[in-house]
Amino acid sequence: MVDYLSKNGLRYLKFIRFFPGGNGKELPVADILDRDSVVEVMEKMDKERLQHPNLSISFYGISFGPNFYSPGCYKFLAGQNNVYGNSTYLCPMIGQQYLGISLGTNKIYPCFEAISFPEMEIGQMTKKDGQYSIGVSESKFTPELVGENLTGICSRKECQYQQLCLGGCRMHAYAIARRNGVKDQIYAGQDICVTRILDEQASN
Repeated sequence: MVDYLSKNGLRYLKFIRFFPGGNGKELPVADILDRDSVVEVMEKMDKERLQHPNLSISFYGISFGPNFYSPGCYKFLAGQNNVYGNSTYLCPMIGQQYLGISLGTNKIYPCFEAISFPEMEIGQMTKKDGQYSIGVSESKFTPELVGENLTGICSRKECQYQQLCLGGCRMHAYAIARRNGVKDQIYAGQDICVTRILDEQASN
């Protein structure tokens, strides 16, 4: 596939990790990439990079967990890349810098990826005299709440980057935790973190 894309002039190839939302919410846990599988994917990606130097091959966003070895992380946090708004955290859900609005129901969610989870609804958009307004409940994703309550590998005790990262993509962590039956799903830590994988490989 990479050979074909490279020969046909593709410049950027980004891999997106499956998100267990929408029609895939109940997919078996065994079908979701685990840490060992991600390491295997990373090794294959490195081989393809060497064979196709004119093709940029990378993970999309933070769907595989944050990568603090990538300059892109720091550019985003420094405000040099504001594609998701002016968030000072990797996930713009934190501090409510981002909302997902379903135009079919006018319901509001903390992120467009949360739309497939009814329990994540945080408000409603209304229209009166031709004007739209939005009303949302108090955020459960303030930096203080998230920083204090994150669990697993994203807890303060476990992660040196927590103050900057605050657990990466909150919806991906939530969806995986929900699928795995984790107790505190809203503040679940990531199941996979590229930074942690790279740290471990560097120490070996």
